[in-house]
Amino acid sequence: FFNNIKRFWLIAFAYTFFLFLFMVGYLNYASSQLNSIYGDDTFHIAANIFSQSNDIMTLFLGFFCLIAAVAGFSYMHFTRNTAMIHSLPLTRDTLFTTNYLSGLFLVTFPIVFNAIILIIAKIVMGIPLNYAFQWLGVNFALTFLLYTFAVFAGMFTGHMAAQVFYYLIFNFLAVFLEFVINNVLS
Repeated sequence: FFNNIKRFWLIAFAYTFFLFLFMVGYLNYASSQLNSIYGDDTFHIAANIFSQSNDIMTLFLGFFCLIAAVAGFSYMHFTRNTAMIHSLPLTRDTLFTTNYLSGLFLVTFPIVFNAIILIIAKIVMGIPLNYAFQWLGVNFALTFLLYTFAVFAGMFTGHMAAQVFYYLIFNFLAVFLEFVINNVLS
């Protein structure tokens, strides 16, 4: 677990950085709305975190979940690495669980870190916290689902490029089918 964290810390750092930039943008908006005489009330400012975190945030979330899954299970894509890792005195269940949890930690730590920053800033500014906890819950659920899909795609294929393609297929097949069905029905 700790070796994976040491090897792939840059994934968590980059994701933390991009989420921090998002938090700074949202908190800048919130402070400008609080200081404006024409600004919204604090309830609308707190609820605006969901409109501020648009599709780009979802793409970042999906991208970093995929990168963490590919990195955590990268040993499976090379014959020598697989033979060496599986010769260790560990069961395959232990290897899978350790790699899964370390990758999940890499993509959930940035969310927790930035949620703490968000909660502290909202307490200082006097903005209600309920939407901060909802944002945290939604991001945890999306992270868990997207990361699990990425790991499943890697276990399903055993090939790095196929893992990326199947991951994209798993996540966008429903959207594509909805688009096609709506166009056919209209």
